[in-house]
Amino acid sequence: SVFHAFGHEWACQLLFHPRKRWGFGFSNGKGTERFWNAIRHLIAHLRICGYHNRLYTLDSQIEHAVKASLLRLGEWITRRYKHSLGKRAEATKALRECGKSKDVLRDQWNLQVAAQTKPLPRQQKTRGQQAVNAKYLDAVEAEDDDAAMYEREFKQAQTALTTSVANLRRKEVALGVNEHDELKALATSEYMRARMNARALKLRLRERLCTRKFEMDVVERAYRRLMNDSKLHAHTASAVKRREPTITKLANEYNKLCNEVSKLIREGKAPRGSIAPLPILAKGLWKLDVDDVIFQDVGLDDGDDASDEPPLWLCNEQVRAGIKALLELDRCEEEDARLRRENEALRVWFAEEWKLHQDNLVRLAATWDKYLPDFGAQNGALPEWAPPRHYGDGDSDDEEHDEDSDGKEEEYETLEAVARADVYRMDEHNY
Repeated sequence: SVFHAFGHEWACQLLFHPRKRWGFGFSNGKGTERFWNAIRHLIAHLRICGYHNRLYTLDSQIEHAVKASLLRLGEWITRRYKHSLGKRAEATKALRECGKSKDVLRDQWNLQVAAQTKPLPRQQKTRGQQAVNAKYLDAVEAEDDDAAMYEREFKQAQTALTTSVANLRRKEVALGVNEHDELKALATSEYMRARMNARALKLRLRERLCTRKFEMDVVERAYRRLMNDSKLHAHTASAVKRREPTITKLANEYNKLCNEVSKLIREGKAPRGSIAPLPILAKGLWKLDVDDVIFQDVGLDDGDDASDEPPLWLCNEQVRAGIKALLELDRCEEEDARLRRENEALRVWFAEEWKLHQDNLVRLAATWDKYLPDFGAQNGALPEWAPPRHYGDGDSDDEEHDEDSDGKEEEYETLEAVARADVYRMDEHNY
């Protein structure tokens, strides 16, 4: 249900929330809860009654609930359809006001889901070693491309071998012994370890703050709140508040690593030209504006996920509103399709039930008409109760009519046998 989905973290909601997941429409998953509400008044009685009495009571109550629900089914479809029309109008208006196409909004939504559901980086003692190895691997792959090119040239002409060897020697001389030593030193450098761990912490902090922002959006929207909505908002706000100490702890650890990196730079234990990362002030931690320090990876921008600007789905309010409207419009399409199926099923069921009951009544009238005596004018003015004689003639051919007649003869014989048995029992009772 929706209430259950709001209790999970934002990454879980992105994948499994019924308002963001395909196929749910506007169903709230509370069918079981409504059924429990319909039978909960029986708890006191069922605690003291016997087993068979309990089964009979439950069956009777369920049958009553089914009949009551069937009577209100048309009203329910109309109410849900009007609700869907209202949501569709709001979503269409929001899409028009955001000024973005559906393709752009859907791409941004996919990027948001991919960004907010990927595993977050963790601190490691060998984070500096991993960063140096990644850079070294990139350089080796680039050299492999040159080697493949030299190999093709070698096969084409013998003279290309001399040029390849000369180029290789020049690269080795340019690299030198000092650069090899510096590479090994960087792999075990305290500066690299602190710097990469600070970057990992900042990415985790950034994702947690973004998650909190999207969760709080639900609470901060204050229009058309019903009683059930108030429970959802209270539950969401409580869940967000419980996770705030973790975010504050991440910010403090990140600031501690920033101070450590700055100290190593001042002591000359970092490479030349190193820039200290900017600490995050606790005062503006929850604002998450576009120009905040949380989005500026100064001194930490060697990773693959580094970006000078936050993505549109996070920094652009129009894009965020458009994504919500797009998802709402998708749910409207699903809800309308679901209601159409319900409407068709309701009409087909009623037509089948009507035909079945009509045929049964006609069969009963034909049976009575065959055996009831004619009392003439003594009955007075009576309403027409039997169907016309030509009822059903247009729906079947002669063969089907003969088969139906045979079936009716068997039913007449059965009714006669039952009548004789009733007369016999009545005679015994009189004696």
